[in-house]
Amino acid sequence: MFQDRIVCIKVPRLRDILSANEDMDCYVECLNPITGSRTKLPHLELVALPGCSVLEHKLYISGGKHPDATYSSALHEYDSLADRWVRLPSMSTPRSVHIFLTCKQKLFALSGWNDTGPLATAESFDVTQQTWASIASLPIVLRFSASAAFKAKLYLIGGDADSDEVLYQGILVYDIASDAWTQVPLDFSLHGASAVTMEIGICVIGGFFSKKITPPYPNRRFSQLLPCTPKCFFMHEDGAISKEVTIPPLPLPLAFAGATCFQGRVYVIGGVCTSRTHDAIYHWQPGEAAWTQYPEGLSGQGTVVRRVLKCVTLKVVRPNLAAVIQGAPIKQVAVGLKAPSRGRPEDNHHNFPSQASL
Repeated sequence: MFQDRIVCIKVPRLRDILSANEDMDCYVECLNPITGSRTKLPHLELVALPGCSVLEHKLYISGGKHPDATYSSALHEYDSLADRWVRLPSMSTPRSVHIFLTCKQKLFALSGWNDTGPLATAESFDVTQQTWASIASLPIVLRFSASAAFKAKLYLIGGDADSDEVLYQGILVYDIASDAWTQVPLDFSLHGASAVTMEIGICVIGGFFSKKITPPYPNRRFSQLLPCTPKCFFMHEDGAISKEVTIPPLPLPLAFAGATCFQGRVYVIGGVCTSRTHDAIYHWQPGEAAWTQYPEGLSGQGTVVRRVLKCVTLKVVRPNLAAVIQGAPIKQVAVGLKAPSRGRPEDNHHNFPSQASL
């Protein structure tokens, strides 16, 4: 019934919104890497730096900053079955530049910024109950961390501790079951990297990178001259960086790129190379020695809203069923169609080969 598509959310800065006109293209787009086809999702209000996440056939966008500089607490859900956006209960706290992850049928809005300043608070949304609840606050305010969910834990890797203009030299790990944060030190600073969950751990891709100087933990002074890196590494559940599993470097240094898994491959889309926006698409799968550039660029069919890009893999209805499901009145769907059998949901993670094969 479903097939996977990569959804690109072109996450604009406030200045991009202020310069946009009313006819600006929708900033949420589906990409089929197999055929190269692209489909725009229905219109959604443009906000700066919202959170974006996905759960099976539903896409979620939370918060952001409006053109009038006010902060949003809204949560919007796109259901690919209905091909429409609906507004869900709002977050308790307006926030932008926050980390937004999905795990165990819950959405997690972490840290961020609003008109009161930097936020250490966090909250979760139960998709089944449709309710928000506060969770343990972060021990340090973070933004632009690489982030991923893995085995009932949330990982925030590096990032900018914005209130003090410092970079965080560590990993924050949130255990959902115990509602507690732990910290794992790193011997380098990382800012604006991307992260993708795989079968046995997390791939961390690119970003602004610097080796430790003094002291190694928890922070070092932020520098606007921090170099962008093509380096990638693999991280285990305990936060340790693997010495056995290696990921080849990107073809060029990239930060703030979108990254997701699609049919066993890791896709890296867009991003910033030095100080310029980059629109190339690369893919790699375990066992390959290098990244491959996709034939088309991100802006092959229109202007890209610049700077930060989010990418997720969304399940969408197959074209031969879409017209039937989306065009039929609700009564016909409920009464005239037999309910499909409910099998085991597909695992969102993707297989990694054994270390020996890498």
